Amino acid sequence: MGFKNCEAEGFEDLASVEAAALLHDIGRGHTDNERQHGEVGAEIAKNYLKENGFFNDDEVTDICNAIRYHCTNRKGEGMLLDILRDADKLDLSGAIGIWRVMISKYFLSYSPDDNLRGETWQMGAADFDKRFDAGIGPGEYIVDEINFCISCYDNFATETAKSIATPFCGVYEGVYRTNRKGGTVI
Repeated sequence: MGFKNCEAEGFEDLASVEAAALLHDIGRGHTDNERQHGEVGAEIAKNYLKENGFFNDDEVTDICNAIRYHCTNRKGEGMLLDILRDADKLDLSGAIGIWRVMISKYFLSYSPDDNLRGETWQMGAADFDKRFDAGIGPGEYIVDEINFCISCYDNFATETAKSIATPFCGVYEGVYRTNRKGGTVI
């Protein structure tokens, strides 16, 4: 998705996009705090890129900035960051996003019995930011995770990502139209 976004947005430094895309989650295995993996990954990437001389200092700074801030929507700037962040968030969209939620949160109940859309239905990205800042996270049900994925649309920086994600949001809406207990429209 990153390369498609580069072409559409007129960003020509494909080597930096490739490096950032390949290294953006490298910090995941080096911290217990998921919210810090970008910061940790940026330091690992910086050392790796400098030791191997793949990029000049300015390019390393841009790549590491993108890695550092890809998992937050409130910090950092630059087209490389926008492209990386959008590509990463597109991964939460549509059928792939639902699949990721289902396999990573299989141990959660789908929803509270009296509210199939969950307490987070129609929350925007800013609402989820507040939940994360308060240590609450998306919620205690699978449907809350899906609602979080839908809210990520609010954070797309490029028009290309928005146009790619729009039909994916329809996949999520289909989840709500069909009750898991027999195909009943809700």
